[in-house]
Amino acid sequence: KFQFQNSGGGSATASEVKGLRILVFRADAFEAAESIEDTADTTTTSTSPVVKSLLTTAALTAARDYLVVQSQYVHDADSTTTHQELADFRRSGTVLSDQEHTINVNDNYQFASASVHALNTAVSQTYENRYWTNNTVATHSKESVIHVLRYKEPGTSLGPEE
Repeated sequence: KFQFQNSGGGSATASEVKGLRILVFRADAFEAAESIEDTADTTTTSTSPVVKSLLTTAALTAARDYLVVQSQYVHDADSTTTHQELADFRRSGTVLSDQEHTINVNDNYQFASASVHALNTAVSQTYENRYWTNNTVATHSKESVIHVLRYKEPGTSLGPEE
């Protein structure tokens, strides 16, 4: 479950963004996990994509099934109608999901996004969470997460249920 909400009402009222990220998996269904989580608030004024999080998976001798979860929280403090926050999720150079938001309401606009997908491969993959701006107005990113979970080999017992 991915859920984010703003506790306030616009720029005149103090507000706090509250996020909830719950991932529930049966741990014994996976034989390996690779993860990166960057919770620091970083800023860019670049109009070209900036990598917030990057994870390169291990290569294997045979193709295996994976479950991949990518998420990111992006925000700014600008209220002009010409400013856009942009973000995307990539796998080995291919965009899996992208977002582009024009700010036209009030200050402190934010959005959270996530991508969940499956893959079967033996080849190492590089995952990226990126963000940028369209007009050099600062855009922030935090809570950038990439989880790559590798399933056990077919026919392997998952163990008793808890």
